[in-house]
Amino acid sequence: MSRTSALSVLAGLAWCGALGCDLEESVEPAPPSGRPALSMADPMAPGPYGVGVRSLSVQVGERELPILVWYPATVEPDAVATDYPIVVGVLELAKLGSPLGAVWGAPLALEGAPHPAIVFSHGNAGFSAQSVYLTEHLASHGFVVAAPDHVGNSLVADLGGLSAGEAAAVRPIDVSATLDELLAASATWPGPLYLAADPARVGVAGHSFGAFTTLRVAGAEVDSARALEACASDPSGLVCDGWDSDIPASQRDDRFRSALAQAPGAAFVFAPLEEGLAPLEIPLMIQGGTHDEVTPYETECVEPFEALDGPAYLLLIEGAGHFTFSDVCGLTDQLGLDLELLSNGCEDTDIDPEIAHRLAAGYGTAFFQQTLRGQSPSPLLEGKEPWPAGVESLKAK
Repeated sequence: MSRTSALSVLAGLAWCGALGCDLEESVEPAPPSGRPALSMADPMAPGPYGVGVRSLSVQVGERELPILVWYPATVEPDAVATDYPIVVGVLELAKLGSPLGAVWGAPLALEGAPHPAIVFSHGNAGFSAQSVYLTEHLASHGFVVAAPDHVGNSLVADLGGLSAGEAAAVRPIDVSATLDELLAASATWPGPLYLAADPARVGVAGHSFGAFTTLRVAGAEVDSARALEACASDPSGLVCDGWDSDIPASQRDDRFRSALAQAPGAAFVFAPLEEGLAPLEIPLMIQGGTHDEVTPYETECVEPFEALDGPAYLLLIEGAGHFTFSDVCGLTDQLGLDLELLSNGCEDTDIDPEIAHRLAAGYGTAFFQQTLRGQSPSPLLEGKEPWPAGVESLKAK
């Protein structure tokens, strides 16, 4: 629909509203191109938008993936904030609270719509709501964020089913299918997410195995034969169990314009890094922690960063462990669990999660503001000292 005809339709609707016309069918509204986005706020603080959340799903082969979508919303002052039940099978284990008071089903904010979009990929055996500190923060700054449960490698949807190698192969497909579904919902009138996501401004983000997935979608290539040799020498590698020599060298999706990888792992499958990461040409931010013992930052963050031609950023957070980059620490505290497997980043000797989350979300938001919204470079990304408390270093190239 052209802008002129759309304005005519809207004028007609206003006229009918005044005179009581009988409209037999709804009329598709014009894209709200004349409604500018709200002024951007400090990326380290919550943004100017309210936060809404809805669900979608998408079929990938025989698997149906649940998807959570966070988006800029118009939220009434007395609206009840949602929470995020953690359900395994039919058993609800716990609930994660909403850090920014997200409201289920709140109407999409049309200021700035369609909004830039980001697909978030959770960690190994994680779940779509594992990093609401980040997904809600991004939505408050005018981004639509869609996060699938990687069925077969998730906590909520099931208790497993895929080997790590199998999951490595299907996760990038899941991310691309999630984007397909989000864009379809954004193009569907009538629909609650109509005009939500801009297909020309799309990023990808992920934590741990999700960060590995992010690198694959962004263009990083693997040599399956070389990876199998490495796994034969050290079967404990993140993706070694079930790794298949038929995994495609590339699973790049050219629709993604920038990428955020938090505490990534399995860099060995991209070796030699100068070759495996060379096809990754979109802007990338890597975030890691000095206390990470699961995916050590020197081999999984620093070395990949140094192998990149750029543009790229490397943020290292002092005292952050592997699970600092998620909401898992709060979940284990709520459940009263003391699990060594999930403790890295959750100890008293680690950085306060609230401080770390503010840094990870703030720098991630500044990165996406610059790469997806085309805003002037944020002072946060200039790499000049003194850095905010908790930042060990920030490198850029």
